[in-house]
Amino acid sequence: MGYHDSSDYGDIPTQLVSGNTFQENAVLTLGTDNGAEELFTGSTESFAVEKAQGFKKEIILNRQVAGVYVYAKEIPYLEDASMLKLVSADENNQLVLGQFANLDMTDNGTGSGITTAVMNGASTDPEFDKTLATIDLNEWFTTLEDADGDNLVDTGVGYANWQKPARYNGVATFEKGSVFSGAFVIPFAKVESTQTLKLQLTTASGVVKREWNVNLPTTDPYTLYTWNGSNFGSGVSVTEDANAYNIVRNHLYGLGTRETDDPGDGTDTDPTPGDNDDPISLNNKHELKLIVNDNWEVIHDMELD
Repeated sequence: MGYHDSSDYGDIPTQLVSGNTFQENAVLTLGTDNGAEELFTGSTESFAVEKAQGFKKEIILNRQVAGVYVYAKEIPYLEDASMLKLVSADENNQLVLGQFANLDMTDNGTGSGITTAVMNGASTDPEFDKTLATIDLNEWFTTLEDADGDNLVDTGVGYANWQKPARYNGVATFEKGSVFSGAFVIPFAKVESTQTLKLQLTTASGVVKREWNVNLPTTDPYTLYTWNGSNFGSGVSVTEDANAYNIVRNHLYGLGTRETDDPGDGTDTDPTPGDNDDPISLNNKHELKLIVNDNWEVIHDMELD
């Protein structure tokens, strides 16, 4: 198992005590409503260890959470609008450690589909606000204005009105003129006949000025294991709907394409628009496409509607 010290899931070592038998389907509760925390687990069959002899055993750890991100450009200018928010039909605060896949992902989510998936979330707190990721446009633009009358937030001559927030310096790069936010999410089941994800352009106080549906492209049927409060059951065959879909474990759901991450370095401080990155344009968009990746097992390319 791999996790952060001072975990938002509480004091994990006291819940999963070293030297004790692991409690299958252990439940961790997220203490605060500001995003889940990345956590890895795995399991192996029992094996014998002989006295005074070494051993070697491979255990594959997979992410127990899902991930979401918004990578966008050409933001519509609307008076007083300053926030982009990715909101969901549901949000869980409990993470269930069980039904381990133990899959060795070699393609980092670039495969064509999935055969099985796990929804290992539950909820005891209906007060979670269902906002998964937030972008404050004031952090990315020195002023929010439409100087040239194209109904878009102006990036300025030579992108002089655009800036990369200081927290990303030395860590990640972004196409000039774009905005970005991402978060880990405890998986949750779809709510029937309800749009699973929406992207909203709002005022600072939360007044929605514009809204897009975030749609999942067509996927093949797969077997889904869902936590029902006591176990994961035997799995059922499901087919996703473009509007109402499950957010499942170890999948990354994204708007826009991120290829120039330069993770850990961020040395490409001035990426050129039109290179490998492809932030999704919000200019006159009626449909947003979601991308899903999981070694993320699958990376889903989502659509705006």
